[in-house]
Amino acid sequence: MTCLTCGRELPEGASVCPVCRPAVATAAPVGAPSAGPGATHASSSAAGAVAMEYMNVVKASSKQAISALQGLAGNPVGALKQTYDTLGDAGALRVGVSFGVVSVVCFLLGGYLMLPSFIREDFFQMVGFGGVIKCIIFALMPFVCTTACGLGLRKAVGSAGGIGGDCFIAGTALLPISIWALLSGIVGLTNVDFIGILTVFAFCIAIMIFYAGYTQISMVPGRLATYAVPLTIVLSLWLSSVVGRSIISTDALGPTPRSMRNTGPSPFGPGEYRFDFK
Repeated sequence: MTCLTCGRELPEGASVCPVCRPAVATAAPVGAPSAGPGATHASSSAAGAVAMEYMNVVKASSKQAISALQGLAGNPVGALKQTYDTLGDAGALRVGVSFGVVSVVCFLLGGYLMLPSFIREDFFQMVGFGGVIKCIIFALMPFVCTTACGLGLRKAVGSAGGIGGDCFIAGTALLPISIWALLSGIVGLTNVDFIGILTVFAFCIAIMIFYAGYTQISMVPGRLATYAVPLTIVLSLWLSSVVGRSIISTDALGPTPRSMRNTGPSPFGPGEYRFDFK
């Protein structure tokens, strides 16, 4: 056994080199088998197999999510329990997470499109990479909060079910709301009447999905679910607003991009709009 620092032969069991004194870093003894190209190839093959396994999981989850969406599109409330039973708790978990990802994307795109054009021009320059990550966290909060509320409700009443059902209920209920956010950004906030109609449809469908999910999947008594649904929505909105305020502030820090300067009055200074995501 030799020290890799100075090359001196070391006695068996030595923990410190007597010459250079660092903790022993030893080379393999002469004649010992070394990791050759075959070992490297095996390691690469193992990594490729893991990557392929994850890709297969993603593909399977996507197919399940599309199939579930097709079944729920025509009857999102009535077909909720049947779809969950078909998927099973593990499949419902994958589909719920997939729906959650879709809702995050819709919230992000809708929120970005709702911004005034003079803000969108320099938005990514203004917030930077860290700001984009914080926006993603903010868009993720509705799914996380509604899932946590469903889990807490189920544990509080001691009803049956699993985390897959909680994610499935939350993800399915958030789909109409996230689509509402996306369409509102596309049509523009000036189309008040159209957005008002979308708001009524999206939130009414989401409320009915929550109630059906709590009573039919999580097996919460209907009397309790009647109050649990609005409580879930209020808590989710409150937690999301708390996280949003901690992530996004309007302190006037740093220079304001030229395209965000305005001639009108501003609370941050003469003719400037400033947002701080730091």
